[in-house]
Amino acid sequence: VNSGGVEFYHRRRPKLATRIKFLPTCVDDEIFAPPSATARRNIRAIVRRELSISGDAAILLFVGRLEAQKDPILLLQSFARFAPEPSSAQLLLVGDGSMRVRCETVARALGVAARVHFLNSRSQAEVARLMCASDALVSTSAFEGMPISVIEALATGLPVIAPAVGEIPRLVTTGRSGWVTSERTAEAFAAAMAWITGHEAPIALLRQQAIAAAAPYHARQVLDDFYTEHRLCHSSLKCTSNCHRVLNDVTSTENSDTSSYR
Repeated sequence: VNSGGVEFYHRRRPKLATRIKFLPTCVDDEIFAPPSATARRNIRAIVRRELSISGDAAILLFVGRLEAQKDPILLLQSFARFAPEPSSAQLLLVGDGSMRVRCETVARALGVAARVHFLNSRSQAEVARLMCASDALVSTSAFEGMPISVIEALATGLPVIAPAVGEIPRLVTTGRSGWVTSERTAEAFAAAMAWITGHEAPIALLRQQAIAAAAPYHARQVLDDFYTEHRLCHSSLKCTSNCHRVLNDVTSTENSDTSSYR
């Protein structure tokens, strides 16, 4: 799931290059599917009632482990810079980890604790529902491969804000399906949050382009390509095995025939 790793092994093992290929992360597009406009409005209204969020408040979503790699502290700093009091914007964090207590402490210190919701780990179906209720997914990761949460968000029509690490630039295009920050700073992420949640971003168009960006990574398409190659390889190996068996039979017959003349 990392094209850089594929290139590394192509250089290191050139004789095996044709056998080392990039297999992208795939998304279950039956769970992470874009709802109709009416269904999306209904989901947004229900989630807002459940979390006591006002109808006009922007909702930013984080899905991942609360660990150093994901850099949730930078996420909180970015949110505080984007939405200082008296903003009504809300941040939902789905996931848990060793930095949970520290994140709660930082949220209080930044004065945004009342608008930051720690939702713990959720099922795939619940994550998909929260994605449909949000305005943007935000990732502040220090490093990544090909993050599944980004593809899942895009598949539901949710624009993504993320840094230019790993395969994220392959998935997200600035101004089309979200915003890829060139710098991992609170200022850069806050500016992206403001762009997506403000009037500058045509949200309906962003949603359409997000859905299109996820389409190549639907499970059926990714795995069909993989298993097509697997079947071809298996067929080739089976053919080779059959050929060896035929040659062994022929050789055995010839040996038997020649032994009668000795």
